[in-house]
Amino acid sequence: MYATFEDYTKDFFGDIIPEESFSKYEYKARLELDRFTFGRLKGLQEIPTEAKQCVCEIAEYLYCEAQKSHSGISSESTDGYSVTYQKEKSSNAINRELYQIAVKHLATTGLLYRGIG
Repeated sequence: MYATFEDYTKDFFGDIIPEESFSKYEYKARLELDRFTFGRLKGLQEIPTEAKQCVCEIAEYLYCEAQKSHSGISSESTDGYSVTYQKEKSSNAINRELYQIAVKHLATTGLLYRGIG
């Protein structure tokens, strides 16, 4: 585990993911982060703060996307009964957004470096 629920609520100031769902989305976020960092975090004794923050934001993003896809509704009005359904994002669009989150948090850490060294 790269980030705990306490990291999420106290350090990241997250309030969207319920505690009972956090482990699931932290795991999914960790998989994405490992992909972006080429597994560089796996062997570390201590996870850098930037990586914890990144995991929290990716987890929150994934949680929000899951909530949207469950409802499928982007807006609804009751007076004239109108429902607008949202288009699902492509996996490429989601991947780009997740990578941008990683860049925002990890750009200065060297964890995203694609070269050898």
